[in-house]
Amino acid sequence: MTEQSEHPQPNTTWSRPARVLGRIVLVLVPVIALVLLEPYWAQLIIAGILVFLLQPLLLFFQRRLGMRRGWALALTVLVLMAILATVVMLVPAVISSVDNLSQQLTGAAAEVALELADFLDNNREVSIQGVVVDLSPLVDAVIDYVTKPPDPSLVEVLISLFGDITETLRLVLNLVSLLLGALLVLVFAIYMLIDLSWLREGILYVIPAGYLDELASLGKNLVTIWIAYIRGQLGVMLAVGVTTVIVALVLGLPYALALGLIAALLEIIPHIGPVLAAVAAVVVALFEGSYWIDVPSLALMVIVAYILIQQLEEHVFTPTIQGKAVHLPPLVIMLSVLVGLHEFGLLGAILAVPVVASTREVLVYVYAKVNQQDPFPEKQRAQPQTDH
Repeated sequence: MTEQSEHPQPNTTWSRPARVLGRIVLVLVPVIALVLLEPYWAQLIIAGILVFLLQPLLLFFQRRLGMRRGWALALTVLVLMAILATVVMLVPAVISSVDNLSQQLTGAAAEVALELADFLDNNREVSIQGVVVDLSPLVDAVIDYVTKPPDPSLVEVLISLFGDITETLRLVLNLVSLLLGALLVLVFAIYMLIDLSWLREGILYVIPAGYLDELASLGKNLVTIWIAYIRGQLGVMLAVGVTTVIVALVLGLPYALALGLIAALLEIIPHIGPVLAAVAAVVVALFEGSYWIDVPSLALMVIVAYILIQQLEEHVFTPTIQGKAVHLPPLVIMLSVLVGLHEFGLLGAILAVPVVASTREVLVYVYAKVNQQDPFPEKQRAQPQTDH
């Protein structure tokens, strides 16, 4: 008898319960890892977005210019570093412009309050159905509050002094945090650009073999949604912001950088955001005027300019840059953005729509499987849909 027959190999095949338990472990370990990485989620997400944006450039260097992957990767990393360096250098100028705009708006509010106090002083009596009501006590209280702020005490002066010192320290810490965050984003993005095959292989380990084709089609659709929306949304925001800065400079409005940043950021809120951006510009036009346009109708010119920018966004920027990234009703898009903004800030507002669209895609797949239908007909398997 041969040695192999004398020492038969033991059967190491896992039973079905053991395989199920193994898959649960394979899912739980990445989930636990994500929970532990929670302090770095923002940097990882931003790095992932940058990789999404730069991936076509990497492929262009490799396929169109015929570069080796190493050189193409090095050149893409240089572009990434240039982008991050530009952002870091622009941040102080933008913050200064936004701070000046904030002070201007505060001054405008104080001026409106004074005008209100003057109006109330000239209208102390109101006639209602022939009955004259004397509002002098209320008017005097409002005028005193607006025009005669109480003198600060010594304690309040000291608190203000320490507050200024604390604010300076906070700005320094924020600058250091910004630089460290940019460095982390750079490192994360470089490693993502180098190789993400381990992520794909890890997902394949978890998925049962019989579901690979279906889930691969689902994954392609989800990736299409995310790439199309993120690239498109950031492109539209950039186009609107740059256009707003140019218009503000042409009209001679101060705080052009701040107005452009406001317009770009508010672009993520459908319908409401552009209106709020226009309101900020109108306030600047009314209370600050223009550097070289001395006309009473400056505010009207600003309104017309912002309407034209909005028309460009709707009919040129969005169709050209973004296309139809998601098929969601406008109300669902607006509610998604508002919830994301409220719960997770600016990053949540940007990612809310693709998250909802991806959830919709997954629910459609689950619905088809529950009803024993083919979630991906043969025509879709052959050519995954890209219009979402």
